Parts: sequence; C-alpha cells; structure tokens
Amino acid sequence: MHDLGVYYAKDAGQAAETAAFRWFRQAAEFGVTDSQYNLGVLYAEGRGVSADPLEALFWFYLAAAGGDGEAQSAAQTLAAQAPPLAAEQARARALAFSPRTPNPDANL
Repeated sequence: MHDLGVYYAKDAGQAAETAAFRWFRQAAEFGVTDSQYNLGVLYAEGRGVSADPLEALFWFYLAAAGGDGEAQSAAQTLAAQAPPLAAEQARARALAFSPRTPNPDANL
C-alpha cells in the first residue's frame, strides 16, 4: 500500500494525487510510519485531499511517535500555529490511535 502511494505521489496529476492519498491512508491506518508522515504532508499541502492542518497535525504526531524526525519537526511547526485546544485534540487522537490488524490470509 505504501509503495503504491509513493508511485502515485510522483505523478503531478490530480487523479494520481487522489490515488496516492487513498493508498497512504490505508497503509497509515495499518501503522506504517512513512505513510503516516506522507499523509500528513498531503493534508498540509492539500494534495489529493482538501487541506486540513489539524488532520495533518494528527498524522504528523503519529509518525513522530513512530520515530520519524521530520514528522516531529512538522508537528511542532503546525502545533505552534494551531489553536492550543485543537492541537491538544490532535495529540489526544494520536495517543488513542490503534492501528488496524492485517488479515493474515491476505498475502497467501
């Protein structure tokens, strides 16, 4: 899923950006840190999805918790620009996040 997101993200067309968003979102929900970061970028820039800085902040918080240093930096920047309550809500959502469990039969 992540690799498909990367493939589509390299294309500049709107349809490709929408496809990249869809694949990154699926991988991010399974806990793939790189996809969580990329999803944050897409939300921050409004690529493939409507721009939403607070949703971007949520995904950056998740990626930062997974060890992504760029996500940590992006989260700090967005949190400083967001209303404090909204930033705290994004952080609380990230702390409560539980990745989806993959189907063990999916790759047989």
